[in-house]
Amino acid sequence: MGRLGGQVALITGAAGGIGLAIVQAFVREGASVAALDIRPERLADDDLASPSLLSLYCDVGDSASVQSAIAAAVARFGRRTTICTVAGGSTPQDGTVVDAPDEEFWRAMRLDLYGTFLACKYAIPELIRAGGGSVITMSSITALIGVPKTPAVSMNVTL
Repeated sequence: MGRLGGQVALITGAAGGIGLAIVQAFVREGASVAALDIRPERLADDDLASPSLLSLYCDVGDSASVQSAIAAAVARFGRRTTICTVAGGSTPQDGTVVDAPDEEFWRAMRLDLYGTFLACKYAIPELIRAGGGSVITMSSITALIGVPKTPAVSMNVTL
């Protein structure tokens, strides 16, 4: 049994990048993982095949979708000991603050901010029922510094 044996984690943004790396590490270290993503089929890799991995569709910006995914995870694994919110990111539609479409700003807010809020809102009660646990909220470097031409995720304004 690895360092995370007996742990049950819920991970958003699980099908790519940092989220996928976290899923792989948690499974490798013995945790049971509910991997939530809008592209759960990307988690059907043979390298990830494990009875301790549950891959679920979840749009973190949709309250009903988050509630449904968490209910499915609880039904499969019971208690929850860890929440790790990773879902987020920018798209090529981002631009300077005067050029970025309003829709891109709201897309980023729905995914990055509201998605984290919803995952915590509905998963933290499961941690409380389990007697406690960990909430890990991931962010990108844009939380600390502005990245040019990405105002939707960093609010950087360069004149």
